[in-house]
Amino acid sequence: MHTRSHDVKESSTHPEVRDMKHGYSAGDSSETLPGGRERGPREHFEEICADDNYEVASHHMNVRGDYTVVFRHKYGGKDQTFPNISREKIESCPSRIKSRILEK
Repeated sequence: MHTRSHDVKESSTHPEVRDMKHGYSAGDSSETLPGGRERGPREHFEEICADDNYEVASHHMNVRGDYTVVFRHKYGGKDQTFPNISREKIESCPSRIKSRILEK
């Protein structure tokens, strides 16, 4: 069973559905970081890499030489897709993620 909340944006009549089971969804830029920069996909990628409840569902190398990585939560929820992740970024991930993506 999934817990959902509906947040109605002021400029829209359609509710935004968020998956509250895991606390955040990739691409949500609702938090401002020090220096005024908004939280974006880069921070979500780092959080998901560090979270043992996420595993790599699939990945592939793009034409430009970077990767698209899809994470799946062990207990359900939406898959989290991150396009255009550099090899350097993947090499800085925990070994369980790095070995899965960079295996030959």
